[in-house]
Amino acid sequence: VSPACAVAGDTWRISAKIRLLDANGQGVACSTQSLDCPFIRLYTFKDNVHGFVHYYDTDLNWDPNGWNTLNTTITLQPENSGEGLQTFRPVFVGGPYNSAIQIDDAEFYLES
Repeated sequence: VSPACAVAGDTWRISAKIRLLDANGQGVACSTQSLDCPFIRLYTFKDNVHGFVHYYDTDLNWDPNGWNTLNTTITLQPENSGEGLQTFRPVFVGGPYNSAIQIDDAEFYLES
């Protein structure tokens, strides 16, 4: 996403089909209660300061053997938008130790 598109107060929607796999390609469970399921980490770099903000899909129902839909919104704040912003990067992270995230049909768009 171009940093020029990051305006304070704007809300962006991120959605994707995701699943977790182990080293053998088998599905991996995660607990939405302990927040070890995948989530979005928004990485920004503004005025020589690295910023990291986490966004969770609190309605995620995890199926370890199928594709799951991660769906969340990000409302931009002055510290992660506007003039001086050089990097604006949403990253899919999380999951239990030694698991890999597989992502499909990712969408990132301005909602308001």
